[in-house]
Amino acid sequence: MTNRGKAIQGDASILLTASPRHGAVIPINHEGSFRVTTAENGGKDLVKIDNNATRPALNTLHGVDTAGYSDNYSSEKWRVIGATGAARFAAGKFRIDGANGYLGVNVMPFANIAVLVRPAADGDRGLAIIRPTKTANARLLEFQDQDNQIQGQAFDDNGRPIAVGTPAKVTAGDQASYANPRVQVRDIAGNITAAVKASPTAAGIIAKVTFSRPYAAPPLAIAIHDHSVVLGDLYISSRSTTGFTVSTRSALRGGSILNFDYTVTA
Repeated sequence: MTNRGKAIQGDASILLTASPRHGAVIPINHEGSFRVTTAENGGKDLVKIDNNATRPALNTLHGVDTAGYSDNYSSEKWRVIGATGAARFAAGKFRIDGANGYLGVNVMPFANIAVLVRPAADGDRGLAIIRPTKTANARLLEFQDQDNQIQGQAFDDNGRPIAVGTPAKVTAGDQASYANPRVQVRDIAGNITAAVKASPTAAGIIAKVTFSRPYAAPPLAIAIHDHSVVLGDLYISSRSTTGFTVSTRSALRGGSILNFDYTVTA
């Protein structure tokens, strides 16, 4: 028998054999590909399987969507939009916006909100984070800046809020010889130890706290918790987006040691 067609590579019997029992097998080496093209417009690729030796891939091209149905084309369960990269899963309850990657769970993605979650029914919880094991001790939730540095507040392995990130700066006021931040000083809370100057003493500034990063607006509330042996009659004498000032209303005994906590609600 003379082969008058094009030369082929591979086992022609496997290439051409197909049946309802065995299906169809089309072997290709890693230089080849399997393609489905349009019959018009120059035969544009719609589906292509690359048998790449490093990373094989199933490609859809020219805006072809991929979709899944639970029945005969009437109940669509998921779809990836080829033209935009948008996607929807769980019969449209889980959606990803194609332009910005916004995510919506049980709700359409909303502009300028990265993740929007709407519980499906009354009594459902919106978001829960589960500790992987009873011995796990890493943070369950934290907030990071643009350089992936942790900032502001986090939640520990037991779900308790903790202040983290870049410490606030503490400087002594005119009525203190020093004002030292403790280890836990942060923008949202901290502890400070200060010594009243020897003399002369008067009502005035004990410490100035400068936030590591400015707030968008001055804090709504700043609470002072005085733990000094002799109370310092302390109060917040000024506040701004960049920090706040702790002062005393009365002249204190020279050399007195003050210790106080602060909490900031912005």
